[in-house]
Amino acid sequence: MSCAAAAFPQRDVRPVKPWAQPSTLDLFASASAIRKQMGSMAWHIRSWTRRFLFVAWCAVVHHSSFDVCDRISSAYCYAVHGLCASRALLTVRLSFQQGVARKAAREDRKTYIASIVSDIAEAADANDTRHVYLNAHRLRKPGPRAPAAVKLADGSWADDPQQVSIR
Repeated sequence: MSCAAAAFPQRDVRPVKPWAQPSTLDLFASASAIRKQMGSMAWHIRSWTRRFLFVAWCAVVHHSSFDVCDRISSAYCYAVHGLCASRALLTVRLSFQQGVARKAAREDRKTYIASIVSDIAEAADANDTRHVYLNAHRLRKPGPRAPAAVKLADGSWADDPQQVSIR
């Protein structure tokens, strides 16, 4: 392990919403990666366009033959056509990925709400009004998020949730 990796460990991705499952977060992360690829493709298209315009300008200034200009434009068209086709495929893939991620998030939320409602029903059957209120309150506002890292009194980091809650 390098010194940089030891000094700056990667953060755990914690969901903003309490119902988000890791698999759903992975779906959203892959959609984000596709968006980054699409931005890269757009940059490459602009770069090829600038390059073509500069080379074409140089050919005109130096009075090159039409054959040279024709070869330059065909190479540009070939490169940009491939980039545009790749970007179109990424657009289709992104729309599909976002749809799958939205459906997964919706299902996660339904599962989360169903679990809270079942907890409320169990507490109501046991005549435990305190837990009924606490679980109903979870529907309105989720509980506090657990801290990412907690340092113990001896200077070491807490590993398990029980140590974190004690501290």
